Amino acid sequence: MGSSHPNKMIDISVIIPCFRSPNNLSNYIKSISDELISLKKNYEIILINDYDNDKDKTWENLRLIKKNYKNIRIEKLVSNCGQQIATIAGISISKGKYILTVDDDGQHNPKYFREMFRLIQNNDLIIAKLQKRKINFKRKFGTFIVNKISRKIFKNLPNNFGFSSYRLVRGSLAREITKFNTQNPVLGFELLQICPKVRNITINHQKRINGKSTYSLLKLIKYFHQLVYTYSNFYQHVTMYFAFLFALLSFLFATNLIYSFMMGHEYKAGYLTTAILLTTLFSINFIILNILVNYTSSIKKISEKKSRFVFYK
Repeated sequence: MGSSHPNKMIDISVIIPCFRSPNNLSNYIKSISDELISLKKNYEIILINDYDNDKDKTWENLRLIKKNYKNIRIEKLVSNCGQQIATIAGISISKGKYILTVDDDGQHNPKYFREMFRLIQNNDLIIAKLQKRKINFKRKFGTFIVNKISRKIFKNLPNNFGFSSYRLVRGSLAREITKFNTQNPVLGFELLQICPKVRNITINHQKRINGKSTYSLLKLIKYFHQLVYTYSNFYQHVTMYFAFLFALLSFLFATNLIYSFMMGHEYKAGYLTTAILLTTLFSINFIILNILVNYTSSIKKISEKKSRFVFYK
């Protein structure tokens, strides 16, 4: 099953990060392979096992799948790095003119490959916008947050632009991001920095092969922090706004105190002086916090030399 075409240029590299993948992942791989063969594309499929504690069941499953295909490559990371970095690890060893990324849960239907290939001819990056998504409120809220943040950072994106891990990108551009030093990358945002021509394709969301999503509220919070800390100045702005707010309150309270004193009103230390002291202290604290946030952000960018992933040998 499948053909590697060793003497021909690879048209497409399919990258699939795998974490506790379902046992019937092979059926999904077959549907991907069949679709690419029907499109007469030379291809490779790269399965990256994002190391987990399932006692290597995922790895054994991938080894069984590889036996049925000549053009499948399987690699295992030495530690659990997460979907984003696992996908980038796959990109780093890819050889295709184009790179297609999909999830291992079977929710990205291969029938849209043809249209994605048609669109990529005049673009650099095609991202699937998933319709009729069978997801819970947490996932919907997470998607909403990602879309809001992306439009703040990338001003040229349309208001209804959507994100997903189902994407097709020019290989020469995608492999450039493997040179970046971002320690907590979000692949979609990394690609948007180097792909000037970007387009959505609207598709229907398929049902998972089996099992359930591991997406949780804690992961949503971590993902939000990862986005705003890595790709925006959100925290710097928030601390500066609070510093300004408390400084303004302190000024107003002090002005009220001075006015009362000048008008000859009897003055007694109490709530007003306490408010002045507290707002002044809060203002100073937020100014210091703003300086620290900016400093740590600068240090982070300078010191990001650590390898993001290591393949198991």
